[in-house]
Amino acid sequence: MAAIAGHAETAAELASRVRDALAGHRADADIAAEVRQTKLTDCLDDPMIEALEGLGPLTTAALEAQRDASALLPAANWRMPESDAPPSAAERARIVQQARTIAMQYTASLPNFLCTETVRRTTAKTGKDAKPRDTLVLDVSFNGKADRYRLRTINGKQTTKSLYEVGGFRSSGDFGNLQKLVFDPASAAKFEWNGVATLRGRRTRVFTYAIDSEHSHYGLDFRSFMKDATMVANLRGLVYLDAETNKLLRLRVEAVGMPAKWPVKRTVSVLDYEFADVGGQQYLLPRRSDLRLYLKDGTERNVMEFTDYRRFAGEATISFDK
Repeated sequence: MAAIAGHAETAAELASRVRDALAGHRADADIAAEVRQTKLTDCLDDPMIEALEGLGPLTTAALEAQRDASALLPAANWRMPESDAPPSAAERARIVQQARTIAMQYTASLPNFLCTETVRRTTAKTGKDAKPRDTLVLDVSFNGKADRYRLRTINGKQTTKSLYEVGGFRSSGDFGNLQKLVFDPASAAKFEWNGVATLRGRRTRVFTYAIDSEHSHYGLDFRSFMKDATMVANLRGLVYLDAETNKLLRLRVEAVGMPAKWPVKRTVSVLDYEFADVGGQQYLLPRRSDLRLYLKDGTERNVMEFTDYRRFAGEATISFDK
């Protein structure tokens, strides 16, 4: 891996050089140093990083820094690597249709449950390392129709504040609405084959998708950043479908096309699902959500982890913030 300080190349070229360096058993620190020296001409995204198997911690951190620094550059022309022949057009259509059927029935298949959500919030100015903002712990309830939240602690201390009072930004739809938004026929999402990937040891089929603003129901509300900053966004992203069941294991959502005057230039959300025990049965439920806002002068990031799933009776009364 031979890089020159300030050397400009595409994200795909950088990924290829890193892959060659890993194959050559180069030291983690050496690879990381050369990654940091590279000047990218397009956007390095999470899927490109995740496709590089065997990354050391220093190289991972360097690639993630490049990811954030290049977030507002043009999208990279890149596809997932193929391990076998891609499915036929008819088979691809069948896979998407089955995934759509599962997604549209997802919330109805879930029990009433409680869980704990831990939100780690960080902020980073352009060219600077991220700094922790705070850690929030919330109680979450789901009753088959809606999810409700109650803030329990801030940085380990009990609080009576509401989520509104602590400020910052939040996402919603982690418990089914987000995947339904993508797969709903009314959204007219255009799915394209992208390749295969291994996710937490499971083989997945990966599709890109795009939804225009005319059909999108993905609302953005950034009035905390500036007045009248609301819109329905164009969407693009990736769906990772389990190769055996076609169930959704990861959903990547990017909102694009924000007005030039907005301080928020791009949002990226990556939601991972994993099987969890609820009342003695296994359900595919949110495991982790990573939401990033790319601003003119830096990045705001929320990493949310969902744990301690347990069932509660439908007639139970729980007063949570909406």
